Amino acid sequence: MKKYTSIQVVIAATDHTYLRALESVKSTNRFLSIQQIYGNKIDEQFIKDCQYVVSNSSGVAKNRNIGLQYINKDIIVLSDDDVKYLDGFEEKVLEVHNQYCDYDIIVFKIITPENKPFTYYPDKVVPYKIKDIGRVSLIEVTIKSDSIKQLQLKFDEDFGLGAQFASCEETIFLYDCISRGGKVLFYPEYIVEHPAVSSGYIMNDEYSYIRGALLQRLFGNWSYILLVVFAIRKYNFYKKKMHFLKFLEIGYKGIRDYKKKIRG
Repeated sequence: MKKYTSIQVVIAATDHTYLRALESVKSTNRFLSIQQIYGNKIDEQFIKDCQYVVSNSSGVAKNRNIGLQYINKDIIVLSDDDVKYLDGFEEKVLEVHNQYCDYDIIVFKIITPENKPFTYYPDKVVPYKIKDIGRVSLIEVTIKSDSIKQLQLKFDEDFGLGAQFASCEETIFLYDCISRGGKVLFYPEYIVEHPAVSSGYIMNDEYSYIRGALLQRLFGNWSYILLVVFAIRKYNFYKKKMHFLKFLEIGYKGIRDYKKKIRG
């Protein structure tokens, strides 16, 4: 049985945020994937003790995929440039991956600066199925590097900030893992801090538009029925901002636009 002994935090950043990333992610095993999109010069004296790559691409999913090309440790922690990891997180992540060595991805918990859970979490270890992955945030995700290669995992570059459908890239990543025979586990331990509100959870027109596209990406033409189910389940979250039929109208546009995009 393989023992996992090394860990790498792969951070998606830009030439505007890479210094913030270095400040917030205190790890000796950081890898920065930096997109030079603002015209700022990369000050190498600040990143000389950190592995990094600079590209002229745009879109966070592309940035993450570039970072994944350079992984060279046993366990990969997927990170953003605005988070703070808790003391001892590396040891905890390695311990849990060695304990549950037959799982490809292990999902942990986020705590807010107010010392509260970022969202609802189970209070015990739970194998995650496809029905569970919509609740996962990217910075909760840790993955065995061998699994990335064996399952040929990468981020869908049509989704995520900077793409036409500006979120949900982590949901697709987890879906692709499970649909290709991978196993995902939730472990009830905090490893990272992040403020309470995530851009992926804001209820607005874009939210329903992206969910329509997401459902089409995952489930094909079942998306038309599943969007109705989703709209009913989430009604209390958006009812003050839009009518039920408006939510469906925007979501169906997301479905149509995604179908057009993949047809070219």
